[in-house]
Amino acid sequence: MHWEIEEDILVLCLYFAVSRRAVGPAHPQVIELSNFLRRGCASIAMRTGNYAAIDPENENAGLNHPAQQTQNAWNQYHADLNLLQQECSRIRLEAPDFVQQREPSL
Repeated sequence: MHWEIEEDILVLCLYFAVSRRAVGPAHPQVIELSNFLRRGCASIAMRTGNYAAIDPENENAGLNHPAQQTQNAWNQYHADLNLLQQECSRIRLEAPDFVQQREPSL
């Protein structure tokens, strides 16, 4: 399933919220975001691994070959966490139609 840029941005917020590390699918914040986005927990967790691979300050290797959109979200927001937080708040408040129209993930 295609990732919307808003989803990448929300996962980037999660990545910074968990101290710049990849997290597993059972992490409570992954579960919460999975429910909000109606995506599988493993997909959310894998995306945090993509951010870990991009992040030069992360000493752990992450998942290789992040999508260009994931790289673009990193490039746009990693240096301005206030802007990132504002964008995440806006996305959550607006509850984009693409999220509401999806069937819940298992």
